Amino acid sequence: MREETRNIQELSYEVLFSAPDKDGAVVSIRVHRLVKDALTRIAKEEGLDGVSELVRHIIASFLLSKLNVAKPEPKILTPPMYVNINVNKTVRGVDNAERELAKIKIEDKVEEAYEFIDKYKRGLIRVTGNNNYARKIRRDLAEAIALALKYGLEDEYSRLKVLLNEVQLLLD
Repeated sequence: MREETRNIQELSYEVLFSAPDKDGAVVSIRVHRLVKDALTRIAKEEGLDGVSELVRHIIASFLLSKLNVAKPEPKILTPPMYVNINVNKTVRGVDNAERELAKIKIEDKVEEAYEFIDKYKRGLIRVTGNNNYARKIRRDLAEAIALALKYGLEDEYSRLKVLLNEVQLLLD
């Protein structure tokens, strides 16, 4: 009787769920074929290796509750950290003249957008239904954003994004 008590006390969480190869013991039971089919299906759904692993988990869970075996403290994992790195790719070999021309085109589109927004705020322009001029301004700003990205013009890009959002709000 004393040896049984000692064996029960030696049960640990790891021992209950382990399957030792050579020094382990085999527990064999005969069940109805339908029971085995049901256990096979459940094991597959649970992502276990087979009926043996499922039965081992069932027995371990029963013994955990019956013998009050202490579960190990869960390991605290820190949540993963995500780092967002923006890499601005500049086109190598871009002619300074092309870059300056892009800046001028962008500046023209920015001025036109500011004029449109100013006229809207003063009530000189109403944006209703299918306003082609407002859509043209939005399309021009989108094209200017593409130019700013192409030539690595970060200041212009951020200014254009704000303007595009304002125009978009007027269209909604």
